[in-house]
Amino acid sequence: MQIEKCKNEKIEILKKELEENELKHLKSQPEINQESSMLVGQRSKPLHLRTEEILSAQKAKQNRLKDQMNMEKELKDPTSNHKPNLEWTRERSFSSAKKNRDYKEFIKDVEGWYKKRNEKIQTSQLNNLKEDFKKMPFRPQINKKRKNLTV
Repeated sequence: MQIEKCKNEKIEILKKELEENELKHLKSQPEINQESSMLVGQRSKPLHLRTEEILSAQKAKQNRLKDQMNMEKELKDPTSNHKPNLEWTRERSFSSAKKNRDYKEFIKDVEGWYKKRNEKIQTSQLNNLKEDFKKMPFRPQINKKRKNLTV
């Protein structure tokens, strides 16, 4: 009997030690990781008080991204610095200069625009061809016998 009591007491003592060891690892409150604690710290103010900060941060981020995209574009193609001509001219002002025109005048204007457009296209095509010919490294050599036959 005494042996069984001693065994039971030892078993109970071991159980208590195991429970204490398990309870050492447990905490009364759950742990919060760093990202969650940062979010909680940022959201300590109500949203209606933080709106200006949020909007200014978004605008700053947009500006940084736009600047970065512009820099990348310039690095890829530095010759494409196209700046439109925004100066006011009488020909460009359709509201004041050509307000009371009939359809015949309109057709004349469209035909003139069409001719100018075709001329610009032709000149750009000619310039492209000239540049292509300049890039060609050699001219073909023709035998004298063959040259006499073709002439």
